[in-house]
Amino acid sequence: MKYSRIAARRLVPVLEFTSSQDFCNFPIDVQSSVRRFLDSSRMSNPYQDPAFCGADCLGGGIDQTSIVLRHNTSTVFFAYGIANYAFSRLFPGLRSMAIPKGPVAANAEAMNEGLANLLTYCRANKLVELSINPQVVTDDVDDFDLPLSAGGWRRVDRVESQSTLRLDVTQSIDTMFANLSKSTRREIRRAERAGIHVRVAKSKDDFKSFFEIYSARGQLRNFQFLPRTNFIELANRLLSMNDRGGLFLSELGGVLLGGVLVLRAGLCAHYVYGASAVERAPSLPISHPALWRAICWSKDIGCTEFDFGGGGGAAGIDGIMHFKRGFGGKPVGFIPPLQYELRPALSRFRNVIRAGAH
Repeated sequence: MKYSRIAARRLVPVLEFTSSQDFCNFPIDVQSSVRRFLDSSRMSNPYQDPAFCGADCLGGGIDQTSIVLRHNTSTVFFAYGIANYAFSRLFPGLRSMAIPKGPVAANAEAMNEGLANLLTYCRANKLVELSINPQVVTDDVDDFDLPLSAGGWRRVDRVESQSTLRLDVTQSIDTMFANLSKSTRREIRRAERAGIHVRVAKSKDDFKSFFEIYSARGQLRNFQFLPRTNFIELANRLLSMNDRGGLFLSELGGVLLGGVLVLRAGLCAHYVYGASAVERAPSLPISHPALWRAICWSKDIGCTEFDFGGGGGAAGIDGIMHFKRGFGGKPVGFIPPLQYELRPALSRFRNVIRAGAH
């Protein structure tokens, strides 16, 4: 199915629910409507943004689907879904769909209408289960009236509630710098005195050089990193639209020491990847000046928040979070992921296989 229209679940003629396996297959007016919607939403995330999401960029699955709900001509709900083929080679009937860090909705009515139509889509495609992970701040749960314990949805017990650190970048640069921790200010100044220079990556070679550091650190510290082909595709996209993100590189005497990669989604800039070659400058701060430059950049392009992300599950999480906290971000919690079993017996069978695989 290249492009389809599904009647809205309720008989409301102004609602239009559409889906496509490739976002580029949507009519231009639909693409433009989605772009305007995502650029204005606090729920937006790089993993739910057509500028980045996809199997060839931030990772994904073999089968991807973009789903849109519009009210009149305005988008009010967007979901980028990935069909999980982990067991389908042996068990073709066990496909499920995940909406990573999404969907994105304008309000409670749009969220519930979109989810109802999304379930209809999943049933029509014989999927076993649907998992969602909307970036709804816990303080806003009542406003969104999400089906946390009713309507067939249930919390994913194996996943803990998620949180991040966010910084208000509507403040002045001087105020943000003053609010950094004492040690973070000291490290930024020390890097400047040592001659460390931060610049924005301008070529594919810049991205490739950073990837060598990034992948080496991933192997050393045993955390999952983006494959090279995906990273290069991400580089191609960023080089063609520099207001959507940037790679900020720390250098000393022309030698690359490390950097941080930031992506903008909605009104927020997200710290996605970071790595440093500490062996090239063992006693100098490498990431501090790069991240500070990225924060200033996010303010310059009109963002209102900077998201530092969680610490992941890799070794050294305490050190990572200590580093991030030094920049003055405040903790923000999100609701836990939710799951809907469309075919309960098959879903339970799938979960047994998944548990056995781990």
